[in-house]
Amino acid sequence: MRTHDRYGHRVDEVTFHPSWHKLMQMSVQAGAHALSWQHEQPQGNHVARAAIFYLCTEAEAGHGCPISMTHAAYPVLAAYQETTAPWLPLLTTNEYDPGLRSPEEKRGLLCGMGMTEKQGGSDVRANITRLNQ
Repeated sequence: MRTHDRYGHRVDEVTFHPSWHKLMQMSVQAGAHALSWQHEQPQGNHVARAAIFYLCTEAEAGHGCPISMTHAAYPVLAAYQETTAPWLPLLTTNEYDPGLRSPEEKRGLLCGMGMTEKQGGSDVRANITRLNQ
């Protein structure tokens, strides 16, 4: 992670190993992120996509997170096409575009999530939960 540029400005940029990008590219080219949503008649596409995803994550499971999030997010985003229509074709293309640019400048998009726990860390054992009825 690179937190600052050479002038001291905050950038918070994560640099991934080239092998990560190769795995991402292979998974996207195989349709692991969107095969279920790429055809009008998706008969068998869910099963085929699951098999592809299984094989892709056998090599390395971590890159499967944005791949599976894209697959899961697409039907939700497709339900709100009045605001998401420009992004939908970019989510189903088999082109992996790793650059950090606006969606309008990219050949393909993947979904991700950003979050933190209330205490601000990643140690989930420190989370406090409460059930209210």
